Amino acid sequence: MGRAEEDATDAALLEAGDFEKALARHLPALIARARAKVSSRPDADDVVQKAILRVFAEFREGRRWGGLPLRVVLH
Repeated sequence: MGRAEEDATDAALLEAGDFEKALARHLPALIARARAKVSSRPDADDVVQKAILRVFAEFREGRRWGGLPLRVVLH
C-alpha cells in the first residue's frame, strides 16, 4: 500500500470517527521515533502519550489540520 492509499485509509477512519484505529496504524513508528530521540524508554513512552493526547484532544474539538495526512500530523 502506498502513501496515498494509506492517507486515504486514515482519512476514511477519521471521517468515521475511528481515531483509535487510525492512530494504531502509526503507533509503532511514533514509538520508534521517540525512542531514537529520547534517552530512556519510559521518557519516550511519555512523549508519545502526551503527543497522542494532544492530537486526540484537537481531533475531538474538530481540528483537521488543513487536510494534512494523519501521518504528517503525528510525526
